Amino acid sequence: MRIHIILIALAAIACTSCADFETGIDKRLNLKSINNQIGETVPDLMVGAQCPGTQQVSVEFVEEGKGKRVLSSFPNIKVRSKDFALSIERYFTEALEEANVTVVPTGGKLIKVEIEDASVSTGWGPVFATTKLAVSFPDWNYSAIYTGDATSGNIEKGIVWSIHKAIIACLNDPKVQNHIRCID
Repeated sequence: MRIHIILIALAAIACTSCADFETGIDKRLNLKSINNQIGETVPDLMVGAQCPGTQQVSVEFVEEGKGKRVLSSFPNIKVRSKDFALSIERYFTEALEEANVTVVPTGGKLIKVEIEDASVSTGWGPVFATTKLAVSFPDWNYSAIYTGDATSGNIEKGIVWSIHKAIIACLNDPKVQNHIRCID
């Protein structure tokens, strides 16, 4: 009898990992909160800028997936590709604005962002999450992949921390900084 109860409890726990995580991820993608939690802040991209007036960029997120993106096969963690991409695009835009860069729908320097990879590895211990963003600047023919790795005790927190770290890696790239600051 005890074995049946344990198996039912384990099945119920495993089933909770089948839920969609978009809502929790989107809610946790809060710049000020994450800055306080992990201490990696957005750089001020207008310090030393040589641009005439306010620097403007537009962000174009490329996500062709219409189905679900599998972040982990055990436990089964899936997110809707489009919703996941929109959450990252919103957060990337928020980070740019925090960096004192004006984000406009069109015009300005174009930044194309694509999810190269996103994964979660977990078991009975900590959660390891990785997000890789392919970022390109078509107007100066530059592209790079920025990786964010995070360890947490919570799946959603691990995912959002890895997203944050990938975006911070991009904004801390000296080539990206010089381009946005009109130093290149």
